[in-house]
Amino acid sequence: MESLICKNCYRYIILSEIFLLVSLFLNAQNSIGELQRWDERMINEADVWMNLLPYYNYGDKTSCWPERKQSLMKIVNEFPESQWVDDALLMMTDEKAVIDNNIDAAISELREIQKNYPDESTIIDFWYYPRGCLISEAWLMWVPGSLVVPDGNNNVINTTPFDRDNVIDELELEAITFFEHLEKYPHRTKDVAQYIIALMLSQKGDFEGAIHELEALLADKNLQEIKTIDYEASKLPHGYLIESVPPYDRLPLTRVELSACNLLLGLYPLQNEDEKLMQLSDKIANEFSFDGWYWFINKKLGNIYAQHNQTIKAYEQYQLSIEGIKNRCKNLGERLEVLYENGLAVKPKDFISWEDQALRAYSIDIAELERLLKNVTTEVSGKRMAQAETTCFFSGNGLKIERKNDLPYHLTITTLTGQVLHTGEYNERYLHLTGLGIKPQALYLVTVSDSKIRKTFKLFNR
Repeated sequence: MESLICKNCYRYIILSEIFLLVSLFLNAQNSIGELQRWDERMINEADVWMNLLPYYNYGDKTSCWPERKQSLMKIVNEFPESQWVDDALLMMTDEKAVIDNNIDAAISELREIQKNYPDESTIIDFWYYPRGCLISEAWLMWVPGSLVVPDGNNNVINTTPFDRDNVIDELELEAITFFEHLEKYPHRTKDVAQYIIALMLSQKGDFEGAIHELEALLADKNLQEIKTIDYEASKLPHGYLIESVPPYDRLPLTRVELSACNLLLGLYPLQNEDEKLMQLSDKIANEFSFDGWYWFINKKLGNIYAQHNQTIKAYEQYQLSIEGIKNRCKNLGERLEVLYENGLAVKPKDFISWEDQALRAYSIDIAELERLLKNVTTEVSGKRMAQAETTCFFSGNGLKIERKNDLPYHLTITTLTGQVLHTGEYNERYLHLTGLGIKPQALYLVTVSDSKIRKTFKLFNR
C-alpha cells in the first residue's frame, strides 16, 4: 500500500512538472506571438521615437544641436532598455562628427559602439556630410508603416494598431511581414558602424583606410546566403516589400554587406586596384547578383566590365539587369491585381495591365540598359559564335544540354564552392541528366569543353 502511494505521488509530481513545462511553453509562445505584432511594438515605443526624430530632417543641425543632442541623450538615460538606445548613440556620434567637424573623434566613438553593441540591430543605414546619419526610409515614410511620424513642428504623431478596425488588410500584412523579417535577420549595429567608419574615412580622403574597413567587414560574410535569405522571404505570402522596399519600391532590401561591396567598387579605382576591382566584381556577379534581383548592381557590374573590355561579361550583366526589372514588374503586376481585388488599388484611365503599369515606371532604366547593351552587342556577337554551339539550362528535375555539332565533349557540374556534382564524356546532341542533387534557388557552374572551345555557364536553378 505504501509503495502504491509512493508511485502515485511520483506520478503526480511528474505530471505536475509536465503541466508546468507545457504551461511555460504556451506562455512563451504567447509572448512570441505578442512580439510578432510589429505595429504594436512601434506604438509602445512612441515615447522613444519622440526623442529620436526631433530635428532629424534638418539638413544643417547646427542651430538646433543642443535640443537635438538633449533628446538623443534622453533615450540613453531614461530608456536604457529600449531597442533604440544604440540607434540614438549612432545618431548622436555621427551628427556630432559634422557639428564638431571632428571625424577622428567620431570614429573612436563608433568603435566603442561596435564593442558595446555586438549583437544589437539598427535602423541606421547611411551617413554623409553634412547631413549626418540617415534612418532607413522604410521606417519613416511609408503608410501604414509610418506608425510614428514627425510633423512640421517637431512633434511626433503616433497612430493606432493595424487591427483598430478588427481587420489587418493586405498592405498591413505586408508591413508586418517586412519588419518581422528585419527583426529575424537584422542589420547589425556593429556592421553598420564599421560601414559608417569607412564612409567617414572616404570623406577625409583616406581611401586606403576605408578599403581596409570594408574588406574587414566583408571578410567572414557569405554573400550568397545573405541574398538567398532575403530572396526566399520575398517569395513567401505578403513578402513583396522585401523585394521592393518602401517608400520608393524600386530596389530590394539592401543589406550593409551590399552597400559595402558597392562602396568598394567605387574606391578600388581611386587606388588603382584594378585586380581587386575585377575580383570583387566577379564575386558579386557569382554570389550576390547572379539572377538580376539586384538589377541596379548588375548594371553597375556591366559598366565595370565594359570599361575593362570584358564585353561578354558586360553583355551578360546588362541582360540580367533588364531581366531583373521585367521579373520584378511581373511580380508587382500580380501584387497590384491582388490589391485591386481587395479594393486597395485603382486602375488609371490608360490602363492596359498591371504589369504594363509597373514597366512604365522603369521605362527610362530599360531604355538606358538597352542602349548599353547595344554598345557591346557587336563585339560580343563575334566572340559568341563559337560558344553558341552549346546551350544548357535547368528543366524540371534535371539539366538539359543542346549541341549544334557532333564533336564529343566533356561535361562538369560543380557548386560555387567547387564541389563536383557530375563529370562525364558525351557525344549526344541532346542530353537530359537527372539525379544530380541539384537544389532549388541555387547557382551552379556547368563547364562544356570539346576540341574547339571550353565554356563555363553560370546557371541559376529556380
